[in-house]
Amino acid sequence: MKKKLTNLLLILISAFAFSSCGDSKEAVVDDMVSLMEESAEALASGDKDAIAKLEEKGKKLEERAKALGIDPKDPSTMPDELKKKLEEAGKKMMKEAMEKAFEGAGKK
Repeated sequence: MKKKLTNLLLILISAFAFSSCGDSKEAVVDDMVSLMEESAEALASGDKDAIAKLEEKGKKLEERAKALGIDPKDPSTMPDELKKKLEEAGKKMMKEAMEKAFEGAGKK
């Protein structure tokens, strides 16, 4: 009985572990949002090295997205909930970028 219970637990743990390791649209969109936030910070600080690293990270993220049927340049390939999440992150990034641009313009 103890061996059967142990085997059952191992099977359940394995099933959970393997199913949770796969990439998902939600995970990719969450990573896109994080990338946008990191990009906004890098742009605000003017850190060119960080920006270059983030561009490379973005290319890899785009490949992951395309493998899941998401085209980051075509919002119609995403569910509405994920689209909204990206739109909000994009607005925040634009706001921060504009603030930085106007801040820099005011100093000249």
